[in-house]
Parts: sequence; structure tokens; C-alpha cells
Amino acid sequence: MTLTARFLSVFGDARVIAKGEAAGLKLVAKSADPNFVRGTYEPPIQQAIVANLAPGDAFFDIGANIGFFSLIAARRVGPRGQVYAFEPVPRNAAAVAESARLSGFDTIRVFAEAAGATS
Repeated sequence: MTLTARFLSVFGDARVIAKGEAAGLKLVAKSADPNFVRGTYEPPIQQAIVANLAPGDAFFDIGANIGFFSLIAARRVGPRGQVYAFEPVPRNAAAVAESARLSGFDTIRVFAEAAGATS
């Protein structure tokens, strides 16, 4: 079994997000909230990300889950910006990285660890 086939057997295939600020991007979301794929997950946060980021900015996604907000931020900051996604659950961190790759973003750096003052 290839690495891609193994990944998809665990995480599911990538879905194209239907609407919202992430419309058209690809998200690996096998068992996640269906609102991610619909593009209807937390619309006020989607809008805040777009309203407060500019091309070239940096965005820190602490507790990135499967990377939905990281994808929106990467689209907004563009190729000169950077997104730092921190996700301590290895399966979710892998999903963020795969979603970034499938969506064509090389500006998302995934850290498979928690971010905090103490361990």
C-alpha cells in the first residue's frame, strides 16, 4: 500500500470546500464536523480572519484541528505571508499538512505539538 493510499484509508479523501472564505480549497476531513466541508463552520471567525489579515502577514493557528482556518489564512496572506499551525494531535496535524499540500499552499508550517507556557 502506498503512503498516499495508507493516508487516505485513515483520514479519508480530500473534500472541496463548498462555500465561505475557504470555497474551492481542499480539506482532509474524514470524521470532522460536516460544516467544515460545507464552508459554514464559524462564519464570524472566517470573516475576521479575512478582515484582519493582509498579503504578507503571518498567522498563528493555535489548536489548528484539521486546518480549516489555516487554509483561509494562507489564501489571505498569499505567497509572501506565512501560516504557523500548531496541533498536538498527530492525526489532525497530518491532516493540516495534507490539506495544505492538496490546496497548493507551501506557506503553512505545521507543528505537531501544543503551544503553551507549560508542558
